[in-house]
Amino acid sequence: MIQKVTHVFHIIMASIVIATAMLCIYWYFIDGEIVNVPIEFENTLLQTTKDVYERGDQVEVLWKFCKNTNESAELKGNLVNGFTHYMPTIVGVRPPGCYDGLDAIGYIPPNIPKEHANDDFHIVLEGTYRINPIKTKTYRFTTNEFKILDKIK
Repeated sequence: MIQKVTHVFHIIMASIVIATAMLCIYWYFIDGEIVNVPIEFENTLLQTTKDVYERGDQVEVLWKFCKNTNESAELKGNLVNGFTHYMPTIVGVRPPGCYDGLDAIGYIPPNIPKEHANDDFHIVLEGTYRINPIKTKTYRFTTNEFKILDKIK
């Protein structure tokens, strides 16, 4: 009888150890939400440096973040105003650390239709980080509203 109880005890303990190990593996390699977070942002509303742009202008934003990984980010932006204009993808490469300052996120396209000039626009930016070979994490940001004049630089 004692031998049977000892055997059951060992099975239970082995199950607990295996379950704990699997949970730790999940948290470290797969999670990206609680542990292994690639980047932390102070705010997802990005402030542009200007309120009025001309076609061809570079858009810079103020942001604060702490990067916790050596992985690069793929940044995809969309200029939005009733229609969506896709901006070129940017690959962000920075070493781990905390950053506070200006970054260029793209250019105002020169081919915006004249009927949209002087309208309010904003940029929706999505940054994607690879957590591991099978999982990515995407962060979504929006800039403040700004106007685009009907001029070409």
